[in-house]
Amino acid sequence: MNPIIRAYATFDDALMHCASKAAQAWNWTTGETKSELANKLLTVAPILESAHYFNLNIGTGVVLTTGYLYASHLFQIGNKRMEEREISATEKGAKDFFVEKEKDIHKTCGPLFLVLISLLSRDIFSNEKGALGIDESITGTLTATGHLLRSSSHYIMRTDYLPPRKNCIKRGLEKLESIVGEYRRPQIAMELLR
Repeated sequence: MNPIIRAYATFDDALMHCASKAAQAWNWTTGETKSELANKLLTVAPILESAHYFNLNIGTGVVLTTGYLYASHLFQIGNKRMEEREISATEKGAKDFFVEKEKDIHKTCGPLFLVLISLLSRDIFSNEKGALGIDESITGTLTATGHLLRSSSHYIMRTDYLPPRKNCIKRGLEKLESIVGEYRRPQIAMELLR
């Protein structure tokens, strides 16, 4: 096998491992599914991505921000649809080819935005002021962070489906309530015996 392909496969596996752990932690903590996490990342990403382009030129900022917002909206709709079909397929004990095709699209888009981060590297380390008078290193870093969030959402959508559950605070309070209930029962029984 080509060493470049093998290196990319190792890199992709490592990122998928991180995305899987992040989706599991999110599900355990909030009780939300992977599509809810990915959609939250896609909601925040265009805000950060637009910073640098507005600082370069207001017209460029308007055009690119509109594109980023539209792309986020389309992927959010696709993520919800993908999760619905994934749930249906899981209930039937089968694989859905639509879901697998969508995961292939996410496999392409995830690394694409990581590459865009590297293209911003000149601006991240720049000391120049942009059109808005803001240091380009600040806006370049914000845009790179937006691209990282967008890339992360694509990796998260490739992870396995985890069903929604109660968040960790509700589970903890229920456990505390049961412990307090267990503690009170012997006291009540002792009072009844007196």
